[in-house]
Amino acid sequence: MTKVDVAPARRCAPRVASSGDGKPAVAAHRCEGVPGRREEQVTVSIGVADLPGGAGSPEELLAGADRALYLAEYEGKDRVCVLRV
Repeated sequence: MTKVDVAPARRCAPRVASSGDGKPAVAAHRCEGVPGRREEQVTVSIGVADLPGGAGSPEELLAGADRALYLAEYEGKDRVCVLRV
């Protein structure tokens, strides 16, 4: 989204990534029908980009969000990273 204040995203993203009790939003997923696999852990990493003053193109915003997502994944599971582009 362009021309949107990043503050709501900063507040919302951690709620999406967590169930609110310190546990991941999605704790486990049953892998029925997959031989040798009963349950897989699912985690959520979120990248948020901020283009101050709305400067830049939608492509730059998306590239920034992508970098933020990779940084969140690098830092560990169930992370939210906000990157000012």
